[in-house]
Amino acid sequence: MLAGTARSPDTRGYQWLLACAAYAGVTLAITWPVAAHLGSTLPHDPYDPVLTTWILRWNAHAVPLTSRWWNAPLFWPMPGALALSEHLVGISLLTTPLQWLGVGAVTSYNIAFLAAFMLTALAAHALVFALTRRHDAGYIAGCAVSFNAYRIAHAAHVQVLWMFGVPLALLALHRYLATQRPAWLMAFASAFLSWSGSRV
Repeated sequence: MLAGTARSPDTRGYQWLLACAAYAGVTLAITWPVAAHLGSTLPHDPYDPVLTTWILRWNAHAVPLTSRWWNAPLFWPMPGALALSEHLVGISLLTTPLQWLGVGAVTSYNIAFLAAFMLTALAAHALVFALTRRHDAGYIAGCAVSFNAYRIAHAAHVQVLWMFGVPLALLALHRYLATQRPAWLMAFASAFLSWSGSRV
């Protein structure tokens, strides 16, 4: 091979690892000291996070969308009590397996809380990178979407933070329009359900 014709190393994987590290660092910085006390504290206040932690624990112990699940043990003897709140099934896709593996309810809530920031930043980054082919634009989008003042103000509401499915759904639609592959429509549906299933 002639001098000067060697290809530069493929840095695509490096850029994504760098993005993960950067978003993890920002997440830890803005949520500190949650990561240092995963099993013993909840972010923000003792109200909504406690309710959400309980619902996520219930989701790990009752099969979702069954009669037993809807008749959660609160407001007894009223049936269908879980319909009075968000059911958080989308978030349970992460927290239920963690609890089945022995992770405590508070710890699994905090993992979902921290993951919501990182996953949203990465999803926004991926969407903008797909449209622009620029990682610098992706970083700006990731930070703007995931770490903005509105989301920080909703630190007590993990169901609001859990919105990485929105940019992923848009990304899947863009890929479907470009390729016409039905798999991207399935990816869109999965991403949309992961988001909507955390809020209703």
